[in-house]
Amino acid sequence: MSTQKKTARDLAVAVHEIDAPRFDSYYRDQDDYSRNAFLFGRKTMERVFMKNVGFLKPGARILDVGCGVGEQALNLHSLGYEVHGVDPADAMIALARTRLPSERISKGSILELPYESNSFDMVYSFEVFRYLDIADNERGLLEMQRVLRPGGVFFSSFINRFALDGFFLFEKARKLIGRSRCHHQFETPGSLLARFDQLDFVQTEVHGSMLAPLRLVYKINRRLGSKVARSLEGLDWLTDLGPTRALAGHLLVQSRKKLG
Repeated sequence: MSTQKKTARDLAVAVHEIDAPRFDSYYRDQDDYSRNAFLFGRKTMERVFMKNVGFLKPGARILDVGCGVGEQALNLHSLGYEVHGVDPADAMIALARTRLPSERISKGSILELPYESNSFDMVYSFEVFRYLDIADNERGLLEMQRVLRPGGVFFSSFINRFALDGFFLFEKARKLIGRSRCHHQFETPGSLLARFDQLDFVQTEVHGSMLAPLRLVYKINRRLGSKVARSLEGLDWLTDLGPTRALAGHLLVQSRKKLG
């Protein structure tokens, strides 16, 4: 395995070891979900994610890959699902275990999930594939596919190469001057559909969420970003139209593992 691949993963884990308390504070004080771009972005992802959860039967077994501090897993646990979480960062795991039974949270990598094959009704990940390079993205997808039962639901987020806030160019510039904290893997709706077409998934759909310029407004002024985000929240469905999906802040993939 090349040093470059290992470094990309190690950088991502190191960043999340450091940032774990910050993410924890976000979720413990999320009544104002529009107070930063991260929380508002996660709320817009929920619009698509919860529709997929609706396909599941009560008590379904769900795996949160890259569970972080465990907030999303806790939400599903409160709905009566058997939720498990896995994360490579010790600081994240410690915080996740304050939210869920400790035996439900495991340390592990998306590249080698510590679970049996065909053992979950749904597997999902938020903000994981963005930190891995192409080769590790493909390995991670195969691992999530492996632990998913035939007919099971897959869901994940990716970052959009052509988002209107120019995040792709911003990261390129930061990398050139040595200010980038970790690797970022950008995708397009077309690149995602092509990749999933090569895997053992069916009924694959790519959706958009978060009006992309909002992230730029948050960077200019957080209070202004919060005000604009709330005023435009009801229009977020516009990011999931064919012509505008390629410009959305987040790209979301939903799919199913092929039967048989």
